[in-house]
Amino acid sequence: MIFHASIAVDNPGTAASFFEELWDGEAFPFHPVHGAFIVLKGDEHGSAIEIYPAGTVNRLGKNGLSFDISDDVSRETATHLAISTALEEKQAFDLAATYGWWARHCDRGFFDVIEVWLDGKVLLEVLTPEMQQRYRQSMTPDNWRD
Repeated sequence: MIFHASIAVDNPGTAASFFEELWDGEAFPFHPVHGAFIVLKGDEHGSAIEIYPAGTVNRLGKNGLSFDISDDVSRETATHLAISTALEEKQAFDLAATYGWWARHCDRGFFDVIEVWLDGKVLLEVLTPEMQQRYRQSMTPDNWRD
C-alpha cells in the first residue's frame, strides 16, 4: 500500500485543484515547502499527494529530510503515478482539458489508463472504476511470472 506520493510541477496550486476534482478530495498548503500543497483524498487509507514547486528536491539532512530548491529543473522525469478516480472516462478527459493538459486513452497490455500530462512533464495514469478492475486482476505475482 502506498499511502502518499509527491510530485513537482510548475504550478502546484493548479495541480492541487485538479487532484481535488479528480479525487473529490481537499487541498491544503503544505508548509514544509513554500508554495507546496497536499491533497487528501479523505479515504480510509489516508491517501495523499504532496505537490511541490518545480525544482524542489529532497535532501538527506543532518536530522532527517530537508527540502531544497535546485536550479537544475528538468522537464522530464521517470516518476509517475497511477491513481484511481470515481470519474468516468469522458469526465476525466474533460477535467484534463479544463486545465489545459494533454490526455489520451492508452492500452498498457494488461490494463488501460488515461495518460494525463501535468504541465506537459509529469505523467499521471488515471484509472476509472472500469480500468481499476482490470488493473487489479492483472497486477498479481502470478501474472508477472509468465
